[in-house]
Amino acid sequence: EEQEQEAEVERRETAQREWDISQTIQQVQEEMEDRAQSLRKQLILHEKEEVTLRARLEEERAETERFQREAGQLMDEKTSLARDGDGLRKKIKELEAHLREEKRAVLQQGRELMEEKKRLRVVQEERMEHKEDTSQL
Repeated sequence: EEQEQEAEVERRETAQREWDISQTIQQVQEEMEDRAQSLRKQLILHEKEEVTLRARLEEERAETERFQREAGQLMDEKTSLARDGDGLRKKIKELEAHLREEKRAVLQQGRELMEEKKRLRVVQEERMEHKEDTSQL
């Protein structure tokens, strides 16, 4: 009878250990399922964030390309304006040189006219003197 009681105690202890083990297994499985669900949620959030970041990266890339195109256009414009400026400076120098020549010519013509005026005065004075001389005769 004592052996039966010991065997009964041993069966109960074994049953208790099996039940404890099955409870532990069940608890671990629930924790693993909770963790797996949490990881799936995190993965979904990370995937959404990745999509958002990729979209933002694409926007940044497009904006960078646009800025590069605009910078290229501005550089072309700057080069064109520099060329235009060089052309205008050359034209201004040509016009200034032409004006200097015109001024020299006008001044020369003015001197010649002054000489002519003096000659005319001398001739007029000579005529007046000649007229006086002839009237005295």
